[in-house]
Amino acid sequence: MKVLLTLFVLLFSSSVVADDIRDFLIEGMSVGDSALDFFTEEEITKSKKSYYPESKKYYRIQTKSNLNEYDVLQINMKSNDDRYILHALSGILKFDDMNKCELKRKNILNDITLILQDFKKQEYTYNYPNDNSVSQVTNFEIQDGIVRIYCTDYSISREEQNFEDHLGVNLSSSEFTEWLYYEAR
Repeated sequence: MKVLLTLFVLLFSSSVVADDIRDFLIEGMSVGDSALDFFTEEEITKSKKSYYPESKKYYRIQTKSNLNEYDVLQINMKSNDDRYILHALSGILKFDDMNKCELKRKNILNDITLILQDFKKQEYTYNYPNDNSVSQVTNFEIQDGIVRIYCTDYSISREEQNFEDHLGVNLSSSEFTEWLYYEAR
């Protein structure tokens, strides 16, 4: 069973429940899918890869093409994986008004809590080091992964570097999340 995460409303019936990270979709994709089902190998290999500071085990690419719900889509895959399995993906929607971002975030959070059966919820404010940027974050730890919903309000100095305030919806496998916390930093 797949549940489509949209920005404004989660489409579901009262009988739909989700308990696994693979039950959620962003732009029709889910953790565990192959990027080859959505992109050509040439599109994947020619995309600019972003690596994390301490490890090149995974990389991230992003696209703005052919998106229905989000302004930007980021996908994370293992290096040297010729099947291009998605281990994390994020839909990003840009906002000029953080009150509107927070309203959308709260609507999504309310909808998610209606369909999740077994989860651990964590809410926090992330203050960026050496900066006035801030994110309001909610994590839902579920079987095999994390669903993260957040609004980021960048500082003026980051906005001058072309960072844009946004709402993010992120799906990450447990394997990717553990790597991110313990190896990638």
